Amino acid sequence: MTTGDFPVLLANAANKTLLPAYQAAAPTYRRFFARRDFRDFKPASFARVGDFPVPMAVGENGEYKHGAISESGETVTLGEYGRVVMFSRKALINDDLGAFSDLPTKAALRCADWENSVAWALVVSNPVLSDGKTLFHAAHGNLATAGAVIDLESVSAGEAAMMKQTSLDGLKLNLHPAVLATGPDQFTAARQFTSTAVAPTTAAAVNPLAGKLDPVGDANIPGPGWYLMAEPAALETFIYGYLQGQSGPVITPEPGFDVAGVKVKLTIDFAVGAVDYRGAYYNPSP
Repeated sequence: MTTGDFPVLLANAANKTLLPAYQAAAPTYRRFFARRDFRDFKPASFARVGDFPVPMAVGENGEYKHGAISESGETVTLGEYGRVVMFSRKALINDDLGAFSDLPTKAALRCADWENSVAWALVVSNPVLSDGKTLFHAAHGNLATAGAVIDLESVSAGEAAMMKQTSLDGLKLNLHPAVLATGPDQFTAARQFTSTAVAPTTAAAVNPLAGKLDPVGDANIPGPGWYLMAEPAALETFIYGYLQGQSGPVITPEPGFDVAGVKVKLTIDFAVGAVDYRGAYYNPSP
């Protein structure tokens, strides 16, 4: 075996290990982001299609009245990301690949962690949507009027706000939160509130939301504020995706030309975006 064989060996071994390790990682953002892959790197439009027109009585002459379907949308662009690392010829020969066997796992975990930070940065930045308003905005009906701690009253207010959201044509969506997301400081409170193990001492203390919300804690969420998120299957609020045909990062080794060794290139085509506001609610907490 020569050093020229190393790129092939690295590529075969690395990608076989990288993908399972990457898929086994559990970035918290995936709990409420919907996956939507991209055909290319051009801006992609994610349309919000309105409702089918309300049925109306047919006229005496059998005349059907025409209707229209509303449409709105957001634009998201896929990005290309990557890094290159160099392994010297001496290191490869002396180690016989032993020290590099965990490279794919490290790369997979780094990419999953990076994705998570990018996704949460989008959420906490409160991005501006195509209507000119930030995602969490009083006009969108998804921002608490005053900060409140996590309790039955405040979470119920958030659920009520989500239920009252309407479609583009004004129909009630009746959305319910599925996720209660917080930063580290409020995660214990979130778990306690959502736990089914809490035994109330009186009927008045019963928490009707216990067991209906998944607590999600992430250090990428700053401060005491908390979020309610609907199931992505009910309404896509945030999306993430890759280039079609890919499911994460790819490692491509190649021999070094100007130096003795092997270059290892990691490539990941990834994007996140906010495509709606009605499936999310934010309370800044005091």
